[in-house]
Amino acid sequence: MTGSWASCDSSIVFTTIRFVLAYADKRLSQLQKACHATFARAEVEGSSDRHGLLDQKVSYRLKYTPSCREDQYIVNKHTQQLAPVDVSRPPRGRRIRRLDLLAAIVLIAYGALAVSAQLGANLAGQGLDPVWAAARQRGTLRVAVDYGFFPFTDIKNGVPSGYDIDLALAVAGKLGLRAEFVPSSLDSIYDDLANHKADIAASALPYAPEQGWRASFSTFYFNAGQVLVVAESSPISGPDQLGGRIVGVPLGSDADTYARNMITNNPTIVRRSNYDTAAEVLADLRRGALDAAIVDNAAALSEIGRGPGVRLVEPALTLEPYVLAMPSEAFQLHAEVNRALDELRQQGFFDQLGRKWFMEKR
Repeated sequence: MTGSWASCDSSIVFTTIRFVLAYADKRLSQLQKACHATFARAEVEGSSDRHGLLDQKVSYRLKYTPSCREDQYIVNKHTQQLAPVDVSRPPRGRRIRRLDLLAAIVLIAYGALAVSAQLGANLAGQGLDPVWAAARQRGTLRVAVDYGFFPFTDIKNGVPSGYDIDLALAVAGKLGLRAEFVPSSLDSIYDDLANHKADIAASALPYAPEQGWRASFSTFYFNAGQVLVVAESSPISGPDQLGGRIVGVPLGSDADTYARNMITNNPTIVRRSNYDTAAEVLADLRRGALDAAIVDNAAALSEIGRGPGVRLVEPALTLEPYVLAMPSEAFQLHAEVNRALDELRQQGFFDQLGRKWFMEKR
C-alpha cells in the first residue's frame, strides 16, 4: 500500500459513501420539517385574528444582520404565542448549505476515483489497484512458480526455463516490468498470491473457479485437455470412427473416464488401460499395438515432437485451459495481463512457444 491518494484502501471510500448517504438522509428530514413549518405558518397568516396577531403586524421574515441586533418575534405554531428570536445566531440554513457543498465535493472526488478505476487512468501517478501500483513502483513483476512441471516450468543450470517461464518473461516485458521468479508449490501458490508474496502465478495452472474468492484468472493460453492421437497412416479422422478399434488410455486418468463414456454410446470400442502414464500409451501406439490413444494435449505434443510416426486428430476432445492467476483485487494488473496476452497471440508468440517446447527435438 502506497501513500498515494489514489491507492487508498477501498474501505475508506465505502466509509465516505456511507457518511454522504447518512447526511443526505438527514438533510431530507430537515427539508421535510421545513416544509411542514412553512405550511403551518401559512395557516396562521390566513386564519382569523382571534389572538390579535395580525394587528401586531408580526414579520415572519427574520433579518440576520451582525451589525444590528433588534428584537424580532415569531409565532409558536403550537401555542399561537409570540416568541423572541435571537437574531445574532448564524442562520441554520447557511450551515446546512456549507455541509451541502462539502457533500458535493466528496461525491465529485469519489466520482473521479471511479472514473480512474474504470478507465485505467492514474490519479497522483497510480491507480486504485495496490498490486499493480506496487509492481510499477518496484519495476518488477513477481511470478510464483512451482518448478518441476516440464516442459512448462523447470530449472536448467540454475536458471528457470520452460513454456510458462518464457510466457512470464514476455508478459512482464509487455507491461514494462522485469520478471522476478518466486519459488512456490501447487499447494501454496494461491496463498502466496493472497498474502502478496507474488503478483502473478504461472505454473501450468488449470482454470480453478473454486479459487475465485481470492484469485482472478487471465484468458486461456493453453488447452491441456484430452486429445485423440493415431498413427500417421491411420484413416481415423475423429472419435466417431473408433468402433471396433483398440484405444489405449492411462488407467484412472481423465482419458480413461472419457473412453468409458464413449464405450457407453459405442460398446464396440475396445479400451486398453494397462498403462500408468501417457508416455507408455503413446509408445505402444508407435509400435502398432494400438489403433488410437487418448492422452492429454501436452503429452501428445511432446510425443509428436519426438519424430514422425504419430499425428494429432483435431479438434481436442475436452477443454482444460491453463491460465495465469492474480490476486482478486488486482483488477488493473488483470486487465494489463490480458492485453499483453492478446498482443502476444496476434504476434504468433504462442505458435513459437509450441514449436520450441513441444515440436522441436530437445
